[in-house]
Amino acid sequence: LFVAGFIGSPMMNFIDGVLERKGDDVRARLVSGVRLKLPAGIAGRDGDEVTLGIRPEHLSIGDAGAEGALPARAVFTEPTGADTLVIARVDGQIDGKELSVSTRTRPQVRSDQAIGLAAEMENIHVFAPDTGERLS
Repeated sequence: LFVAGFIGSPMMNFIDGVLERKGDDVRARLVSGVRLKLPAGIAGRDGDEVTLGIRPEHLSIGDAGAEGALPARAVFTEPTGADTLVIARVDGQIDGKELSVSTRTRPQVRSDQAIGLAAEMENIHVFAPDTGERLS
């Protein structure tokens, strides 16, 4: 968790959740109520607190309310050469957590616009928040 936090620019996004296991189906329930399907091979027990790590290039912008998407509001958009950086505030996060999205497209997103953030499930990293160890 420590190393993942400073490698890359922009840095990895971190989202807190609770592990939910039902047979082979493993999900993380987030504060917003969204349940994200996690990749196979995640360690941990049902009910364990987890921290999800998602790199900005592994998030995409979609419609608000889309199934499995994180509900968010755009804060600002900044073209940075070939990429565009979008900063979004995740709905339901007590601390007003902001996530970075790095995309090769030029999304037509306005400040304070409701959006959905979709994560590439195969690229989600799962950590134990108390020890910082990777569970995936």
